[in-house]
Order: sequence, then structure tokens, then C-alpha cells
Amino acid sequence: MRTRNFAIAVLCTGIALAGCSGGSDDKKSTSAPPTKTTTKAAAAPKLPAGFRKIGGPDNGFTAGVPKSWKPLNLNALAKARAALEKSGTSPAAAQQMIKTLKANNAVLVIDPKSAQTAGFAANLNGFCQSAAAPSAAQVKAQLQQVGGQNIASKKVTVGGQSGLRTTYDRKVGAASTVGVQYQVTGDSGKVCFITLTAKRGTKVPFNAIGATIHAL
Repeated sequence: MRTRNFAIAVLCTGIALAGCSGGSDDKKSTSAPPTKTTTKAAAAPKLPAGFRKIGGPDNGFTAGVPKSWKPLNLNALAKARAALEKSGTSPAAAQQMIKTLKANNAVLVIDPKSAQTAGFAANLNGFCQSAAAPSAAQVKAQLQQVGGQNIASKKVTVGGQSGLRTTYDRKVGAASTVGVQYQVTGDSGKVCFITLTAKRGTKVPFNAIGATIHAL
């Protein structure tokens, strides 16, 4: 797997970033193709009360977020860019972020309330790629390249699927943020990266959201 592929998950962890890397170059990847599984497909987890489903087959995964969180339509460029800018992103960063996420058929959801109360929108971005899953050591190295600190990974089971959960701290502009990234391989063999980011001190149900992730 090329560094660039995984870098998207890392570089798009914060709404107030200065920019994100380019789109996927899966066709050029030198990684071995993912192994197809013959086990029975895991069922999607039940969503907690007050949550809504995001994602779908086109995105490669589904998850649940609070109903107050707003998915951004990456095809409505002007509206998505305006929402990101209102949440603290520079115009140039918003444009690049939307371009990168759209190229990877990603999902981007933000919490408007935290943007108003904390000056930084808690958010989720997620996408899936046909590539070999990076190891915990590779994840740590990538996060360190973009300023990640206090990085810790552990193997987890999310909705009946095996995955890797990584927590870290990172400075995004003037904001000190905390991030949680789930890496889950779906029944299709694709690896999905779902990243949650919030300003330190913001109350975000990271664990409840993480428990709803389901790679397709």
C-alpha cells in the first residue's frame, strides 16, 4: 500500500486543516490484493436511540452518528465548502478537503453545535480502499508525520468484524484535538478508515459511534 493512500485518512482528521492529500491511486498500488473471506457476513450493529445511519454500499461502510450531526453532500460543492468554512476551515483547505474526500467516495459528517460552542466542529470522515491494511506500526508512523502524539493502537472487534482502533492527540491550527481512527476490513476485502476528531474537552460519543461501524 502506498503511503499516499493511508495519508488521506490521517490528513483529513481535522476540519480546520490546512489541506489534505490527493485522491486514491489504488490502481498503482504494489500491495497484495486483499484476501476474500468465505465466512458468513457480519450483521450491521443496531443503532443507539437518537442516532442516524450514514454511509452505504457506495461508500463501503455504514455507521451511526447523533441525529444532530449533519452529513455534507460532497457533490454540492458550494454548500459543502461554505459549511466547512463556517466550521473553521480556510477556503483553500475546504476546497482541497472536499476534492480529496470526493475522490475516495468518502462520507463527511460534522457536528454544527460544537463548531459554535468550541470553535471547532467535531466530525467523522470515512472511506474504503482496495489495499492491504496497514500495521499498527505503519499507522503510528503516518500519524507522527502529521504531528500525531500519544498514539496508541489496539485490536478491537467492531460490529462482529476485526479491526484496529488508534487514538492520538494532534494540533490542528490553534485547536488541540483528540482523534480516534477505526480501521476495519469488510466482507468485500476492502479496508475502511473511519476517523473521528474533536477539540479536546468537547463531549463526543466516540465509543458509541465506533460501536456502530460496519464495513461492507
